[in-house]
Amino acid sequence: MTVTTRPATLADSDSLLAWRNDPATRANSVSSDPVKPDAHAVWLAQVLDDPDRVLVIGEDADGAALGMVRFDLSDDQAEVSINLAPAARGRSLSAPLLRAAEPWIAGRAQVLIALIKSTNTPSMRAFERAGYRQAAADSADLLRFEKQL
Repeated sequence: MTVTTRPATLADSDSLLAWRNDPATRANSVSSDPVKPDAHAVWLAQVLDDPDRVLVIGEDADGAALGMVRFDLSDDQAEVSINLAPAARGRSLSAPLLRAAEPWIAGRAQVLIALIKSTNTPSMRAFERAGYRQAAADSADLLRFEKQL
């Protein structure tokens, strides 16, 4: 399946919040607490206004949203976060979504970093399929994966 990406907008707010509050997402997130709509609206507005953060939406050929990728820039590195829409899970779309999002950060970061819970085997596999390699663990609970651009 071909995955394309586009910049996220405020119109994506409801989908992003629903994906974030999905039980599977919460179980694999560093912060597992549900996010309230008001807090999400503030967060999204801040992300969209921040030149050091890039948030894109992945879509299929029909324009259906598949998930999101966020890059948080710091110097020559960017921390990567991904979240597939619940309906898109189980179809091996994470790696294609990660690769489709990378052009949005090209030239702005030399290293991409993903911090993944040690219990989140599907994410580890997806990042590996997208060219990331495990580096030193940040803690017993979080594993660090990196990709050189």
